[in-house]
Amino acid sequence: PDSTTPRNRPRRSRRKGSEQGEKGRLRVHDPFELIRWLALSQPDPRKALAELVQNSLDAGAHRIQITRLRENRVPCLKILDDGEGVIPELDRPDALRYIATHIGHSRKRSLSPQERLELMTQGQYGIGLLGFWSLGDMLEMRTSVPGHTPHRLVLHRDRPDYLIEPLPGRLALDERWTEIVVAGLRREAQSSLVARRASDFLASELRGQLLARDVDLVVEDRMARGRSPKFVAVRPPLFLGERLDGFGPVEISGYPPIRLEIYLTGEDPNSEEKHGISLYAAGTLVAERFEELAALGLDHPPWTDRRLTGLVDFPGLRVAPGSRRGVVPDEAAGAFSDALLTVEPGLNELLEARERERAEKLDRSLIRDLQRAFRDFYRQRPRYTML
Repeated sequence: PDSTTPRNRPRRSRRKGSEQGEKGRLRVHDPFELIRWLALSQPDPRKALAELVQNSLDAGAHRIQITRLRENRVPCLKILDDGEGVIPELDRPDALRYIATHIGHSRKRSLSPQERLELMTQGQYGIGLLGFWSLGDMLEMRTSVPGHTPHRLVLHRDRPDYLIEPLPGRLALDERWTEIVVAGLRREAQSSLVARRASDFLASELRGQLLARDVDLVVEDRMARGRSPKFVAVRPPLFLGERLDGFGPVEISGYPPIRLEIYLTGEDPNSEEKHGISLYAAGTLVAERFEELAALGLDHPPWTDRRLTGLVDFPGLRVAPGSRRGVVPDEAAGAFSDALLTVEPGLNELLEARERERAEKLDRSLIRDLQRAFRDFYRQRPRYTML
């Protein structure tokens, strides 16, 4: 046979490699280094505090107390709540072990958008505790549920190990509470966690959740100096202006409805003051202004109109892990964007009608001013005597 017959053709190598292709599973070279990067994706200490408070809200707490203080001359932050506890169906060591060994996996992730709405739950990624990296050097989670010995979990900012042990001292076994202690508050975090600043941020960040729940959230600042308030109750802010009725809820097939709470401030559209509409997901702020939603094609009027303020809330949104800001542009976000397009014509028509009313009012005012000016001129005109 000649050299072109199949028998004499060169055989393709069966070795694994680039010629045959290779399949494998991605692996992290250093898991703790990846955890470090996730933790450092949260640059704002106030957002880290909001993440810890969010965990308390997700646990159904009715009272949450945040305390900034010094213990043994070390600046600390404490968050104490009376919620159902850390995985209450497990023994305390098992529950804390699960928390320490399942970073990046949230038990809340399996919730449907409707369940997320009903429970007002935001957490999805299982990295909420990592926010302490932007707060301090060490985190201690203390947990107590009835019938179990209270335990604590200790994490350090720059160490990959964890410690689980019973809490020292004699503690009642019939109590239910969870306390997060962040020790060694970093200098850049301390100034943003004074009572008034922390309270104002949490009131805006968690506005929808605080309004929908029976919860008492307070901030106590034992490090405050001078006339700075030492005890502040967190109260959700009220919007100013005229509430625009007839907008929402907007139904979306397969998702919870979009809730709109929009107000007309009556400001001049050319005014430098800018109020803005904020975007929430299940009561938690994810975008302060619609100008931040260019990826969804929503960075345009009427959503960016200077005369409007208020909020739009859609529980189906997924947000960036760590930063608690921005929206993942997935199928739910696309459905959300399409649904808001149906609201725009009515909102634009209302704004145009209000602008016409405003222009007509200015015209009437101008005519009155001119009439008054000519009348006064006629009365004050110079009079001459004929000789």
